Amino acid sequence: MTCPEYFADGEVNTVTCVVNMTRSPTALCGTSDSYWEIQEDKQDNTFTCVGLSAQETVYWYIWDQTSWNFNLGSCPPLSDSKTPAVCQSVASTIFSLHRLSDDTSKVILNTSAAPNTALFERGRLICSVQNTSAGCSLDYICPSENISCTVQFSNYTWAVIGECIIGKTRSTQNRYRCEWIQTKESSRESVLLGNISMHVVNLNENFVGGWCKFTSYLPSVGQYSYRVTLVPSEVTVNASFTGNNEIRHPHSTPYHNCPKFVQEGGDLNCTCFVSDLGSPPGVLQWNLTNLAQLQLSNVQASDDSSSHICQLIWNNTLVQFVEYILRLTTVPQNDGTLTCPSVWKDQETVTLTCEVDASHVNCAACPGLSGKISFNFVTRGGSQVTTCMITPYLDSACDGVFNEQGCRCREKTANDTYILEYTVTADVHMHLGGSWACVPVCLDSNYVTIAKTIATSGNCTNVYFETPEVTKTTTTTEKVTTVTTTTTSITANATTTVTTSTTTKITTTGIFFFS
Repeated sequence: MTCPEYFADGEVNTVTCVVNMTRSPTALCGTSDSYWEIQEDKQDNTFTCVGLSAQETVYWYIWDQTSWNFNLGSCPPLSDSKTPAVCQSVASTIFSLHRLSDDTSKVILNTSAAPNTALFERGRLICSVQNTSAGCSLDYICPSENISCTVQFSNYTWAVIGECIIGKTRSTQNRYRCEWIQTKESSRESVLLGNISMHVVNLNENFVGGWCKFTSYLPSVGQYSYRVTLVPSEVTVNASFTGNNEIRHPHSTPYHNCPKFVQEGGDLNCTCFVSDLGSPPGVLQWNLTNLAQLQLSNVQASDDSSSHICQLIWNNTLVQFVEYILRLTTVPQNDGTLTCPSVWKDQETVTLTCEVDASHVNCAACPGLSGKISFNFVTRGGSQVTTCMITPYLDSACDGVFNEQGCRCREKTANDTYILEYTVTADVHMHLGGSWACVPVCLDSNYVTIAKTIATSGNCTNVYFETPEVTKTTTTTEKVTTVTTTTTSITANATTTVTTSTTTKITTTGIFFFS
């Protein structure tokens, strides 16, 4: 500050103050984590320092942070004419220094000209003016190569799952990570989902391969894209989708094909359906089986009126359902089985076998009367005929002897089953189209007839006969016919008579069938 020697009263006195101001430089590292990435075999790795003062000289050097500094050179201020300054470089073939303007200087590094890379693999590159400086940490890198990134909306974990596989990369500072970014297509809004460390595997002493995975919650309804920024080199790639890139809630209600009634002792097998599972697809399942198919074997009375819920679950939440109430019907219990021949032939002897469960016709089941059974036949016209009857047939009466009508109780088996037989000659005129039945009869304690149910097996109902073989004979007859025609012509001078004969041969073929 300069002041006048004397201050005059009533006059303007001037005080001059000169201040030398120094600005602080700023290093433009080029990465979000303040590293200057030096790529191998690249001739123009550029580092810029800004915020310099016009009157200051900028000095460049590499600092090891431990024991040494490597001086790269310096760049003086620009001249008054603003012509480029001549920078002094220690190793000009590798480091090229430039003063671009009053406040900007840069250094260009040619790695292909360096005899080795040790100088670039650690430390910091510094730009300095007087007592202040700025710099970036050095990282000697190889940009990521052979990159494959995929993403999917999983309906197993109900999350976004992403994975990147990197075939080759290098970072002397071990800066290996993946930044996953989600973008909603409708609004173009982007969100950083995760900065994930990369798992690396050494390929050789210089290079590694690796992968990184991430999992995040499902976003809101809409369509999405994903991209990944890989460090080192901050290469950005778009992830390809596995499946659909849309988030959509299901909007349809499930339905099923289950029967209204199920017979007692029977099986239930039905399926639940839905037209829209949403995206990613939800899970359709019965609450009992956790599957879309409902299966129950040997349904019992205890299952009657049981409730079964088919659920549509999306994102671990029940969104729709349909209920099925199982209704049971009782199946009449058979007391035995009548077995008939599967093929009937006219005038051949056939045997009808009736098996009756002894416990269904014994004294406990038929306290009023037991032991009468008949073989009945209903003709095609509807007339019923009792063809053979056995009274009694239980226990000692089951002697294996045919009665006069041609039926017998053959035996009582070890498993308490009565075997009854009826032998008859098949007659196509009588039996064709008719039906056979085995009818055990007994009375309860009030002498009321108890109906017994005998199932049929074989050709017992609407009996049909095997068609006999047919023999075909062909005969040929020839017939010869002669026709004589007489024609008379009368003229003025004479009368002429002409007689003409015509012979015709007729062949007749006859076909005759014999059985």
